[in-house]
Amino acid sequence: VLDIDPTAIYAYYYIGESYRLMGEEREALEAFRDGVAKDFNFAPNYLGRALTLRAINPKADILNDLNRAITIDPNMLDAYLARANYYLTREIPNYESARSDAEVASVISPSTYAYIYLAQAYIGLGKNEEALEAARKANELDFTNLDAYLTLAQAYIANKDFDSALAPHLHPMEALATL
Repeated sequence: VLDIDPTAIYAYYYIGESYRLMGEEREALEAFRDGVAKDFNFAPNYLGRALTLRAINPKADILNDLNRAITIDPNMLDAYLARANYYLTREIPNYESARSDAEVASVISPSTYAYIYLAQAYIGLGKNEEALEAARKANELDFTNLDAYLTLAQAYIANKDFDSALAPHLHPMEALATL
């Protein structure tokens, strides 16, 4: 595509994503950097670069790239999710910023990870009932997501409901089948 149309900025993103998803981070990083150099107003290349840098070094400071992606495209769900995750996984987590980004993400789209990150932020903020509500929502959205089950158990523990944290949780359709 770039040979035919060197202005096809999205091609850099797809090249970078292909490399990133294959675990070839150096090549991915090069593609995203080339994309940013060609057009500094294409948000996906900033997100791709941030995710790639994080894959290379989990402690990398990717905040500038995530902020830039969100500034360019304020409705970019994956950028809010990545930034919420970044805030939650820092050496000193920023739970309030993670909560804010997860809430925005949940408005953009009812994403399982928006509610997982929201629940984790609420646990960090000591808002345990809100955490349980968000964790339940994450589990409802995708009953196959193991992170949702883990977060749900953590929310039950935060609410001192240890029996529920240990109990298996069935998807609503599976629960009906047992009746």
